[in-house]
Amino acid sequence: MRLLIPALSVAFLLGCREAPVRLNEPVEPSRTAPPDDRILRHVYARFVRIDGRVDYAGIAIEPGAVEEYLDQVAATDVAALTPEQRTAFWINAYNALFLRAVSLWHPLVSTRRFPAIDRRVLLHVGAEPLSLAAIRERKLLDGGDPRILFALRTGSRSGPDAGREPLKAAGLDAELRRRTREFLMDSSRNELDPSDGVLELSRLFDRYRDVFGSSREGLLEFIATQRPGLRDALRRRDLVVRWKPWDERLDEAR
Repeated sequence: MRLLIPALSVAFLLGCREAPVRLNEPVEPSRTAPPDDRILRHVYARFVRIDGRVDYAGIAIEPGAVEEYLDQVAATDVAALTPEQRTAFWINAYNALFLRAVSLWHPLVSTRRFPAIDRRVLLHVGAEPLSLAAIRERKLLDGGDPRILFALRTGSRSGPDAGREPLKAAGLDAELRRRTREFLMDSSRNELDPSDGVLELSRLFDRYRDVFGSSREGLLEFIATQRPGLRDALRRRDLVVRWKPWDERLDEAR
């Protein structure tokens, strides 16, 4: 993959309000299988620490592996994949594009400037130009499984740990279940003890409330499906839901 503009111009375009940053030209699909997981596994091993922090500066200097993976994403005939393969494909594509997009705007201190990255860095998958927001909203979360949210990178220290392994079609349901419960059980992100009448939840649930039916009831029902033992407590009419603070600092390895 080669940027369609000189590297030194990327920061200038990102500083402009509307100009998109296109990573590639439209591509004729030539792959009927998902991208090679070994490439993405190498990216994670090289640039993502065990604690989840990311070496964005390293990716900015050595983008070759993540760009090789995105080349394969771009050339994939998504229609030829099974439903499980498509879900795993779009999650892995999103996370790889996220790493490359953030590295283009490095150095960053905070995630507050992510809205521009989210919608203006574009990857053509086949002939379709897709931003991070488009992949997340149209390919993954629109009517899809809410658990997918906990497999996506946010760049924030308060976000889910997206892990160091690409997702695969085989065992996808179990892996999404594991990541969701891991996020819910992390007391630094959620405090799921409603016995005192208060539930403290990650602000991630507030930001993506539409994924859970745009209602308090829908959100609590989702949590109850993941933690059945709390179902009765979550149905209390006097239950107060509070949002835990969201750490805007970048999840960057230092």
